[in-house]
Amino acid sequence: MDVRGVRELWFAACLGACTPAAAIEGPTAAGPIGGTDIRSAIIPPAGLYGGAIGQAAGTLDFVGSNGDTDPVLRAAALHAQTTGPVLYYVPKAKLLGGALALEGVLPFGHQCGSLFVGERNACGANMGDPYVEID
Repeated sequence: MDVRGVRELWFAACLGACTPAAAIEGPTAAGPIGGTDIRSAIIPPAGLYGGAIGQAAGTLDFVGSNGDTDPVLRAAALHAQTTGPVLYYVPKAKLLGGALALEGVLPFGHQCGSLFVGERNACGANMGDPYVEID
């Protein structure tokens, strides 16, 4: 078996050992920390790019370690929608032989919901924190 075959076999074994997870750590689904830099090594040609992002998230249930709904959070219902412009700039300059890129996002969103039993729904719409990164 060549090196590529061993690598593919190892990859298949790792995928087979994975189990799905159905949890988040907090009252909102926020994506992975640094989530925008996943696959950042694939940078487009030099230039200025623009676009828009959008996402929607909501809770279905809050369960404890035994898989049953947490009684304190049984009435929890959280919903959020976010959208915003994105600018992505790739200069012609290189750093240590690698490409550079700058990204900026200015999110706007709407959140609604309550967390605890007996708590009234609270809704709000506003601008989120600007996000800038260098790839």
